[in-house]
Amino acid sequence: MTRLRQGLVSRCGIDINNRDNQGEIKMLGIELIRRILDFIQQLLRRYRTRRQLRDLDDHLLKDIGISRHQAQLESEKPFWRA
Repeated sequence: MTRLRQGLVSRCGIDINNRDNQGEIKMLGIELIRRILDFIQQLLRRYRTRRQLRDLDDHLLKDIGISRHQAQLESEKPFWRA
């Protein structure tokens, strides 16, 4: 078992040497993968919506109450920054 996996499992209070806990250990791995994928989806969503905001016409920006300057500032943020 890798150090990372041992650390994650030990924080949850699961005895890694007990074979009865193998199902719980697998579920922790699945949950970790799910959270990583959710995070990647969130980053991609930010990237796409900021690009869409950048490309809106001035009259559409006015409709949603955002100035061209505000849209430009938001679209220039890196996708990893909320």
